[in-house]
Amino acid sequence: MQKVMRLFLVIWGLATLISCGTGLTPEKRIEKMHDLVVAKKFDQAIEQLNVLMVDRPTDSQVLFLGGMAYLGMEKYDSAASYAKRFTSLYPKDMDGYRLLYESSEKIGNFQAQLWAVSQMSYMDTDRRKYFPEIARLNFQLGNYGMALATCRDILKNDPGNREVMFTMANSFAAVGNLDSAIVLLEQINKLTPDQVEILTNLALFRAHKGDYTESETMFRRVTQLFPDYVPGWFGLGNVLLIRKDTADAVAAYRQARNRDSTYLGVDSVLRSLNPLGLR
Repeated sequence: MQKVMRLFLVIWGLATLISCGTGLTPEKRIEKMHDLVVAKKFDQAIEQLNVLMVDRPTDSQVLFLGGMAYLGMEKYDSAASYAKRFTSLYPKDMDGYRLLYESSEKIGNFQAQLWAVSQMSYMDTDRRKYFPEIARLNFQLGNYGMALATCRDILKNDPGNREVMFTMANSFAAVGNLDSAIVLLEQINKLTPDQVEILTNLALFRAHKGDYTESETMFRRVTQLFPDYVPGWFGLGNVLLIRKDTADAVAAYRQARNRDSTYLGVDSVLRSLNPLGLR
């Protein structure tokens, strides 16, 4: 009997110890998890999350903090999963869409980003501030007509918006309207001269139109102003090769390869020119 009593006391003591260590109420545990996320102690926050998902699997704070913790740990798929659950259960809470937008951006899910930012625009009194991103995401998804329509709507009220003009120019180019694309890029270049993306796209679009002389001039300007910008050297090489200036094309490709040997198969391009004895 004494042995049985001693065993009971040991078990009771262990149970009490465990209870004292984990006896937080769900509310206190959520508060602790919040503090851990704020302190960027994301792994410890996940430990709290695992317990809370048993007791409070649909709690808005639990889902949001769980998503934020996984986002902080760079586990973006898990963060997006929590965000999707949050938005499905609480469709009128903007925090969930912000979390979904940010986590989806990290994994390159443009469709989820577009849906999230569209929902945010419906919930905000100043919904137009989301339109440039909606236009950009439509372009990324290949919805060029929608991108163009959104850009036109924005530019009616904000005609000098360079970000939107850039999206519109690329959308024009994507549907084959190179003249309109070039006009817009030239307008941006006058407003803010010598931006690398603007100059590069101008050079590229002129090459697509067959204006190789002007394209070469612009690519040379890109490489002069931004000597470490690999697309500039690669684009210059392409134009020079089209113009039958093979020696200078090889020199340009070498500049690109020296900076990034994996860029668009530049090393293979140089090897293909090797029979000419120029490498």
